[in-house]
Amino acid sequence: MKQIKYTTGSTLIIVLVLTAILVTVITGVAFLHRVNGRLAKSYLEEAQAMYLADGGLAVAETVLRQNPKHRDLLTGNLSTGSYQVVFRADRQKLEHYRLTLPVEARGYAGNTKQTLVEFFTIEPYPKHPAFNYVLFQASTSKRTNLSLPPDAIITGDVFCNSNVSVFADTAVLGTIYAVGDVFCEQPEGNYSVVTGTMPLDFPSLDLDFYESIASTTMVGPAHVGRQEANAGVVFVSGDAVVTGNLPPGTAIITSGKLTVSVGIATSDMVLLIGGKGIVLDSYSSLTAILYSPSAVTFLGPVDLTGIVVAPVIHLSSDSQLSYLDPATTTLYAPLPGLTITRSNWYQKFFVPVAD
Repeated sequence: MKQIKYTTGSTLIIVLVLTAILVTVITGVAFLHRVNGRLAKSYLEEAQAMYLADGGLAVAETVLRQNPKHRDLLTGNLSTGSYQVVFRADRQKLEHYRLTLPVEARGYAGNTKQTLVEFFTIEPYPKHPAFNYVLFQASTSKRTNLSLPPDAIITGDVFCNSNVSVFADTAVLGTIYAVGDVFCEQPEGNYSVVTGTMPLDFPSLDLDFYESIASTTMVGPAHVGRQEANAGVVFVSGDAVVTGNLPPGTAIITSGKLTVSVGIATSDMVLLIGGKGIVLDSYSSLTAILYSPSAVTFLGPVDLTGIVVAPVIHLSSDSQLSYLDPATTTLYAPLPGLTITRSNWYQKFFVPVAD
């Protein structure tokens, strides 16, 4: 009987020891599970915060392409968290039409914050030099000289990558810049002349970009009036005719020819872009920037306050043109020629959210 009691006691001790070991193992596994769960959650939130910050930088690029002068705070909320973008205007640097702008984006996910900083290069800034002139003709061919016709009144500077011909009855209230020569019927004209200047490149046109930001897209041939232009940015795939009184800031872009019809009127600056040329009917009166990578043709006298930029410009007698700086107005679309590049490296660091 004593031997039986000894065996029973040993068995009980073994059971207790095994139970203790099992409890310890289970407790340890549970603890590790909780730790791994917290680590996994932390890593997930860190990754989500980083992606949100990177998404904020992408939003910043889109905003700057539409308005390179935008410096206000950007915020956004998504299902995984939120982002905040700060444009560090206090650290921006401008050198010869090239602006370097630090952009700081913060992503928030749970109790985690990620901060990404990139340098955005915007050029030319604030606008392409071609838009500093009331007339800018880019063609370098001597067979496409810029002709300033009789009885025209031009207020503002003129630039041509080839030669310029000025008729005797033409009034130019500004300076004529020419890469080639300036031929004047009346040498004692009331304007100054600068010849042999360095040529300027032509601002490039990105039709895909304008289509991507358009409020209204149409297929040509199309008619664009005040009702269609109320959307802000109108893109026409093909040809279009513009009529009526356009709202201020309107931008109309066509991949084909853009015809500005008789009776058009604008109370403030609009942007008109014709991919395959712009034609203005007689007696048009408008405040606008006219841009085409083909040609701009005046079929009759036109009263224009603004800018004309094209490889070839055909003016009409009795026209009146006055320069208006785009910086004094608000357009729904940026001027052609703008490019934005982002640095191929960035600084990033992890900071717990304090609030």
